[in-house]
Amino acid sequence: MPSVLSRLAGPLRRRLRRAGRQGLLLPAMLLAACTGPYPSDMLLRPVVETYPLPNRTYLTFSPATGFEVEYFAPDGTAQLWAPHAGAPVPGVWRVEDPLRRKPGAPPPDKPVPDTSMTELLSKASPAFHGAEAKLCRRYGARASPDLPSWQWECLPVRREAAQVVAVREGDIYRLRSGTLPALLLQRCRPPDQFELLRDVSC
Repeated sequence: MPSVLSRLAGPLRRRLRRAGRQGLLLPAMLLAACTGPYPSDMLLRPVVETYPLPNRTYLTFSPATGFEVEYFAPDGTAQLWAPHAGAPVPGVWRVEDPLRRKPGAPPPDKPVPDTSMTELLSKASPAFHGAEAKLCRRYGARASPDLPSWQWECLPVRREAAQVVAVREGDIYRLRSGTLPALLLQRCRPPDQFELLRDVSC
């Protein structure tokens, strides 16, 4: 009898451990669905590996707005060039990870270990990695890095990165000068200065 019980004990312990992991994963998935990262964002596959990077000019596309050009400066300022715009729209930008620090707080001197449920899922699935980070922007004449958190527009980085179709290093159009280049930015035709990383159409 003891030999029979010992043979059954091993598979039983493995099943219990497996059930425990699955029981932990299901609540974690439900929590992520409510607080982010969202499953729809996790399925996105951006063409840029790291986004956003400072001192880069990005070409983005969405069916609603068409092609837009956005420059992120290292000092936290930004410039947006949209079709039919008479001048670049000045703004500010920053990236926030609400699970690691409070919005607007300076980054810690040393890396802070993240024991959150999102970090647990990040280790279980690469699709979760970085999905909780948000790109925060504010455009307009009153845009300032000192704005309170509720005046920023923050969206998941992965979702915003999925709209990027091309990127160039530097302020290639000199948008920080406050004037637009002698080019026409068309809603459904990309500028010649960019090489598209994926096909898009209006």
